Amino acid sequence: MATLVDTNILVDLAVVGSDWHGWSRRKMLELFKDGPVLINPIIYSEFSVRYDDVDEVDRLLPQDEFRRENLPWPAAFAAAAAFRLYRRAGGGRERILPDFFIGAHAAIRGYRILTRDPSGYRSYFPSVDLITPKRILERPRLMIGKLKGTIDEIGEDYVLVDVHGVCYVAYCSARTLSKLGSVGEACVLFIETYVREDQLRLFGFMTALEREWFNLLQSVQGVGAKVALAVLSTLTPGELANAIALQDRAAVSRAPGVGPKVAMRLVTELKNRAPAFAGEAINIALKQELGEGVAAAPVADAVSALTNLGYSRDQAANAIAAAMKTAGDGADSAKLIRLGLKELAR
Repeated sequence: MATLVDTNILVDLAVVGSDWHGWSRRKMLELFKDGPVLINPIIYSEFSVRYDDVDEVDRLLPQDEFRRENLPWPAAFAAAAAFRLYRRAGGGRERILPDFFIGAHAAIRGYRILTRDPSGYRSYFPSVDLITPKRILERPRLMIGKLKGTIDEIGEDYVLVDVHGVCYVAYCSARTLSKLGSVGEACVLFIETYVREDQLRLFGFMTALEREWFNLLQSVQGVGAKVALAVLSTLTPGELANAIALQDRAAVSRAPGVGPKVAMRLVTELKNRAPAFAGEAINIALKQELGEGVAAAPVADAVSALTNLGYSRDQAANAIAAAMKTAGDGADSAKLIRLGLKELAR
């Protein structure tokens, strides 16, 4: 039987040492023996985002192993129908997501899908046979939500917490580790529990807000737990919210492992979602980033105008960030200044 391979599987194969590389490789070897393995232009395009050279992509996706098949026209219509259901159910995306095309392709042709993210396919293409890990990566928050205990050990990227004689390993951002006390002292960590095929992993945070940002960051393609922790090691939640509101890619790209493309996706895809997770006033001085032209010219001009009126850089940045949410894309500096002054007058 033919199998359509989801993009996340191809990424697993390309990144040796990734959490799911072994599982994805084993499944691919099984499928190569079982029938044709296919990709379509949507999958090829999603995978190619990570590379600058088409020859490198073709080397990783050789046509003698991954048969290329165009998206059937009926599948395009089926994807639109599924997307309409998604929107009626309250889905927030305004454009059709790649998974709708992939799922529709498999449904129309009668293919299976090899994937690690079956939720959307199960919801909108229930007839499609899915090949997934026995235990999918999940975030079961009711499993372990918080740890209260004493610090038994602090490592480079983890802390060992002793809770009544049972020690838990919690992986943390460098910022969280720096705020913990010394061995033997009490600590409290908000926990995000991940269940993988062969392991249970805990991630610890000083605040529930930091934990929410950890999850939100990973909703962006190309961002996993390691990169999300790197971002939170570099930026506080307030600084991160401010960088996203101001589309400040340079601030986000300071995190290890975050290149220009990932930084662009983070500030773009999270722009309209960050306010719900900010949880507090955004307070960060823009300093030289604005002077270097990292932020858009109208934003830089508006912040400068407010500072010239006597407001601090922090106050000006907060006000203009709030103004941008109201004004939307393309607002000129005059409108941003007017809205920013309204924010400051509240």
